[in-house]
Amino acid sequence: MPEQISELRYLEKLKVDQNNLKYLPSEMFKLSNLNTLTACNNNLSFLPDGIETLSKLEILLINDNKI
Repeated sequence: MPEQISELRYLEKLKVDQNNLKYLPSEMFKLSNLNTLTACNNNLSFLPDGIETLSKLEILLINDNKI
């Protein structure tokens, strides 16, 4: 995921399913309006510190990962 993701300040929904992601980059925790994050079918093995800063996050879908 590109570092420029943090510039999308008004982004509310992010779907990154089936991208072979091994981690969620810390830049995405600057998305203060994010309310839905879908990261299914990747290679995530943990949720990083900082995810709690997404105070508007209501929906988090991470099924079919290594978590």
